[in-house]
Amino acid sequence: MNRVRLSRRAAGAVTLAVSACASTARTTLDADVIVIGAGLSGLMAAQILEDSGLRVKVLEANTRVGGRVRTLLDRPETPESGGSEVGPLYARVIDQIEKFGLKQEPWKVDGLSFALNVQGTLMAPKDWPTSSLNRLPQPLKRTPLPALNAALLPKASGLAELDSWLEEARQGPDPSLRNHYAAAGADTEAMRYLSLLAQADDLSDESLLWARRGQKLLEWSRGRGSFTHIVGGMSRLPMAMAAALKGDVIMGREVRAIDSDDTAVSVACADGTRFRARFAVCTVPASILRSIAISPALPSLQSEAITAIPYGQSTSVFFAIKRRFWEDDGLGSSLWTDGAAGRAYFWEIPGGT
Repeated sequence: MNRVRLSRRAAGAVTLAVSACASTARTTLDADVIVIGAGLSGLMAAQILEDSGLRVKVLEANTRVGGRVRTLLDRPETPESGGSEVGPLYARVIDQIEKFGLKQEPWKVDGLSFALNVQGTLMAPKDWPTSSLNRLPQPLKRTPLPALNAALLPKASGLAELDSWLEEARQGPDPSLRNHYAAAGADTEAMRYLSLLAQADDLSDESLLWARRGQKLLEWSRGRGSFTHIVGGMSRLPMAMAAALKGDVIMGREVRAIDSDDTAVSVACADGTRFRARFAVCTVPASILRSIAISPALPSLQSEAITAIPYGQSTSVFFAIKRRFWEDDGLGSSLWTDGAAGRAYFWEIPGGT
């Protein structure tokens, strides 16, 4: 988590923001700190605050902890509907896994192979370069579709350190991926496939600098270990973190407003309940923070960022496999498609397949 302290303000998204107030008798308050959101960030913040001797209450709108981590524990083979793989750079996550004695198993991706479904035609990747459907510019015709974006990005990130993207010198206007790809020779047909590889819903909403940051992470992580899964499901981690807290984790509390003055911070929920504390830490993503009224208002640049940060949409659908059909047709266990399905993966996870 990046930490930004905002005097007498509360904010969230990817930053941890603290709203301060003057000293108030602890007995008149519900807690020293109200943490909004019981995802990994909120639970980690609550743990750090309690370790510092503060009284903490965590408010969560959902009926479960974990946020964007969610194992479907009530479904066969317990599939992961949110973040699932633990990478070698996830130092805080790995530390928590070890702290609570959770077991990990390597992510089994060695056997992952893809078929292509382009404009409704199923084919092996080796057939794509000569397919009549391949209308990419000549320099890109032999590029595998899943790697089209990598072929058009700079070969090296150009960033000296993992956090170099935060340097003040890089805070000027940054080209969108659409503008960068166009300058690199991508035509309309290439853009159609490139848009399927973007994190945002539109290439104009995704930053070249953010893509270079991703490249730097890959450069730095090479040789530093493999990805893993938590045995029993990723949700076991936030459940363990929440259970270890001394203070309450209160479910079903959708925060609608955060008000602060010289005496306290007041957090109002949709069900009419209200909590008061010396500080508030908001860890919800910007897409949720937009719906929370904050008074006094945040500084203009932060308000603009919360309003303008784009988010992509994705939906996961899980299938029970009756027969390994890809072993019959030899086209691969997984599917890359330009249709509505997007991607279909054959995952081997500790709970099943």
